[in-house]
Amino acid sequence: MSAEAWMSRPIPEPVPDGPYPIAAECGEALVDITDTPRLHYGARYAEMELSGALTRCYVRREVAGMLRRVIDSLPEAYSLWIYDTLRPVGVQKSIYDLYWHQLETAHPEAGREQLLKWMDDFVAFPRIDRQRPTPHSTGGAVDLTLCRHG
Repeated sequence: MSAEAWMSRPIPEPVPDGPYPIAAECGEALVDITDTPRLHYGARYAEMELSGALTRCYVRREVAGMLRRVIDSLPEAYSLWIYDTLRPVGVQKSIYDLYWHQLETAHPEAGREQLLKWMDDFVAFPRIDRQRPTPHSTGGAVDLTLCRHG
């Protein structure tokens, strides 16, 4: 499938607290890249059974084009494994709460300020703010790795 055809696939209908047909803060269309050859989506948060976690992989149209160019430039034996892309703010809050609990348990001596600093280094604060949105809630962030022979 050509990059142009791939990027012009229909946008899925919105689902409650799920992917929206456009990235709200910029108006760019979101596309479903789940079934793209040589791209594997792990749906990690759905596997963890976090409420509202997505089982399909959505990114901004421009990001989809970037990923397509990367895949096209790789030797055939290589592919991309995507851990996470678009995530609803409710899922972001669940991830934030889980990590906070892990840090609090592992470091009972740490004060609130220290925990907040550590949190800020690893997990974005869940927010609905068009001026400063949580990166993964925009469809513009992608967590991935390079794979060889699957």
